Amino acid sequence: MKKKSNKKESDLIYHLFNLKTSYEKIFEILDNVFTCVPLSRKNTDLNDRYTSLVEATEIYLKKYGSKSLMQKAPRIPNNLLGKEMERLGREWQSGSRIKAYKFLGDIEEVMINLGNKNHISLSKYVVGAKEHFSDLKDLIREFSNDNGLEKDKKAYLLTEAEKNQGNLSTFKTLESIHLITESLEPTKVIFLVLNQLFDRPIRCAVKNNNGDDTYMKKLYNISYIVNAPGKRVEYNKNLADNINNGLFRRKEIADYMRTNKLKKPTLVQKSENDEILVLKGEVLLKTELIKNIPSQCKNLYIDKTN
Repeated sequence: MKKKSNKKESDLIYHLFNLKTSYEKIFEILDNVFTCVPLSRKNTDLNDRYTSLVEATEIYLKKYGSKSLMQKAPRIPNNLLGKEMERLGREWQSGSRIKAYKFLGDIEEVMINLGNKNHISLSKYVVGAKEHFSDLKDLIREFSNDNGLEKDKKAYLLTEAEKNQGNLSTFKTLESIHLITESLEPTKVIFLVLNQLFDRPIRCAVKNNNGDDTYMKKLYNISYIVNAPGKRVEYNKNLADNINNGLFRRKEIADYMRTNKLKKPTLVQKSENDEILVLKGEVLLKTELIKNIPSQCKNLYIDKTN
């Protein structure tokens, strides 16, 4: 009797893994599409694949998802060519994306609980997912090229599921942080971008209420060209803690790290002579000018406090 029960639970985990993988691919497509709205060229092949995937996934959810999962399931567009895509894109970037990716964690939590309860390993369910969706990779690449999506961001989006191969609970490493400014010497605002997601800049002040440089400005100075005049930052334990920990306590950053299961890197450390703060090198940290970012994102870098 117990063997039949384990078989039933094992089958359910398999179906839940397929459900999670399908939602991952849907969200991957939406990440790409909503970066490019309004579209310069529409891709009907990708839209056809997307609509059929959404339809199949919703049927799968009703058949194998619990009542709780069905209530938590995010609302997603039925197709990519509707008139409301621009509005939906703004909503995706301003909060619905985070809720959508949280749903993946809800599915995984059910899988883990079932696996632990019945002593079932989850790693075997990962095999084959990459091949099953191989056609989508080509369609997304074609869409990205047609609509000018930058190469580095595209590569990051396409490999998101692949990084999880073999272990559903693996924490990944943050790949990059860009500090983007209007000029080489910012006076009001620095925009922070994680993993080259230039469509989601995070605004950071250069000065605090007392008129002193914020830890973000100090990080900008440390990240600038080595030995550049006026960019030296003296070592201070509290400052190092604010950069290495305070930065990742900001809600937008903390939500992104948690949703994407990224481990927190250490950004700065003492120099060898203990005199100044230097980059530790665990993550690519780069300064950039607004004029050099993708043109479709530049309107997001207007300092509205002026």
